[in-house]
Amino acid sequence: MAPDQRRRTWGTPSPWLLAAAALVLATVVVATGWGSDRATIAVADLSSLGGSVLATGLLVRLSREGGPHRSAWTWLAVGAGLWSVGEVIWTWVEVVEGEEVPFPSVADIAYLGATPFIVVGVLGFSRGRGTWFRLRDVVDSLVVAASALFVIWALVLGPAWRTDSGDPLTNVVSVTYPLVDLVLVVLALVVVRRGEGAERAALTWVAASLLVMAIVDSAFTWMLNQGTFSTSHPVVMLWPAAYLLLAFATTRANEAPRAPGGPVPVAAVLAPHLPLLAAALVAAPRVIHGEPLGVFLTTVGGVVVGLVLVRQILTTWDLRTTVAALHARERELERLAHADPLTGLANRARLSQRLEQLVRHGATAPAVVFIDLDGFKAVNDRFGHATGDQLLVEVSGRLLGCMDEHMLLARLGGDEFLVLAERGHDAALAVARDILVALSLPFHHQGARIPFQASLGIATAPAGGSPEEAVRRADAAMYAAKASGKGRAVDYPDVPLELGVVTEQ
Repeated sequence: MAPDQRRRTWGTPSPWLLAAAALVLATVVVATGWGSDRATIAVADLSSLGGSVLATGLLVRLSREGGPHRSAWTWLAVGAGLWSVGEVIWTWVEVVEGEEVPFPSVADIAYLGATPFIVVGVLGFSRGRGTWFRLRDVVDSLVVAASALFVIWALVLGPAWRTDSGDPLTNVVSVTYPLVDLVLVVLALVVVRRGEGAERAALTWVAASLLVMAIVDSAFTWMLNQGTFSTSHPVVMLWPAAYLLLAFATTRANEAPRAPGGPVPVAAVLAPHLPLLAAALVAAPRVIHGEPLGVFLTTVGGVVVGLVLVRQILTTWDLRTTVAALHARERELERLAHADPLTGLANRARLSQRLEQLVRHGATAPAVVFIDLDGFKAVNDRFGHATGDQLLVEVSGRLLGCMDEHMLLARLGGDEFLVLAERGHDAALAVARDILVALSLPFHHQGARIPFQASLGIATAPAGGSPEEAVRRADAAMYAAKASGKGRAVDYPDVPLELGVVTEQ
């Protein structure tokens, strides 16, 4: 890198680094209680307001740019906008009026009202995928939801439900926040698995934002029930952090698509198991110390265990299916490796393999019939290579009609074929006669009559010789057939066979 480029790189910090630094500085101010209590509250509230407005503005801009997920970003922008409305109300009451925000308040309507739009926005990324709701993914989602419900009920929702504030509305809102958190946690952990290609990076940051939002909302409800909540508490700085993460997600929406079939991110693999681990960590101390879980937690725990068992069964089934598919693919690849791509017949490799097996272990010395089409080059020159290929396929069909179950027909390349007769010399003589008859009939192409014939060479694998020696001898006999007039068969070394009549030398 050139010196001037290096200076520009280090001399112009990223706006996101500046925003993160400002957030860290504001968090330090709130955590240390620097200045007056009202100043600390103002820093916390204005940080949340600024973060929500930034996220809303960037989401609106992204939704106007179009793209395959424009509607999803639009719904997220609406949800972020409602969060901003809630932050405006909260900031106005605390900073401008200097009053404590009551609970519940109009701001809570805006905060909770954003949830349906966020849910629709996140689900919008899965539209158009026919396999989105596969059974395995549904079970994963249920595991996440049940595990998160176990944790939230044990730590937040249960105490909130049992708290008697004397105001039914307060109780409802107190319970609603943890339920909203549950929805956000499920979406955050499941959505990472749904992302593909260019959207995966953006969805990862959206998931991170929702997770942070769920954590701080749960902490807010818990502290509210304990009577310890204050806007000057450092935990409130997680709200602007969540907004900043959501804003940053918009910068990753237009990344270049990743190649399909790449490795699955670690986050996508671990995501469904994190709430399950959290539920185990919450339940373990109570079980160890003999504390009752209660009817609700016992029921939810049983559901979690059942879902995990179902997931294990599905995983085992998927593994078996994958292994079977791999074996089938392996067999198919092996078949393709030993098959001629044009005619589907065995190729030279398959022929050599089978011939060697018969020579080494067969009870009878195998024989081969070497077939070379006469005048095939002229057909190619007159009608073109496409017609020539079609003719080779038709020739293959006629040759297969002459075979029995103890014979292997292979195409060696071009217009050369070879028959491997496992039962030896007599079987080779018989099939050679049938082939001469089958190929003596003319072929037809677009009304044109194409007379056709072939020259054949027959040879038996020599005892103690190499398997390829039989092919070499049959090849030599085939050239003898061509030299003697074509359209006939010659048995090695030089015995002509003409349409079923073996002429002695």
